[in-house]
Amino acid sequence: MKYKYTVLFGILFGVVMNVLWGRVFSNILGTPGYGVGIAFAVAFACSGCLLGYAIDKKKNDKDE
Repeated sequence: MKYKYTVLFGILFGVVMNVLWGRVFSNILGTPGYGVGIAFAVAFACSGCLLGYAIDKKKNDKDE
């Protein structure tokens, strides 16, 4: 799998941030806080994918 870190970091950041921010914002805002937590999780999942892509790209450039 060529971009395994891209997928791994994206999923990892998304799940961790969903749990973390969902809990934080649900304590602050109540039930609507879960939606805010999910929105933050999506943003962090995208950031995780970009970080994983950069690692994969650097690793693949080294192999060539």
